[in-house]
Amino acid sequence: MSAPVILALMSFWLLFFGYLGVPVPFSLMAGVFVGAALTDVSLAAIVQKIFDGMDSEALLAIPFFLASENS
Repeated sequence: MSAPVILALMSFWLLFFGYLGVPVPFSLMAGVFVGAALTDVSLAAIVQKIFDGMDSEALLAIPFFLASENS
């Protein structure tokens, strides 16, 4: 399946679930799951990219800053 079609399907599911009142993070996850299911990327590669993204110090600084402001 071509990339524009997968992107359109992911966008559709995001907007569809958002219209139904599903919280945004879950709507995004639904779109990502649809996109991941339609590509030939292995599950191991997807999990590796998730953990690589969480390893970024700049991205980890945001929740830690918010947590320190609330205490």
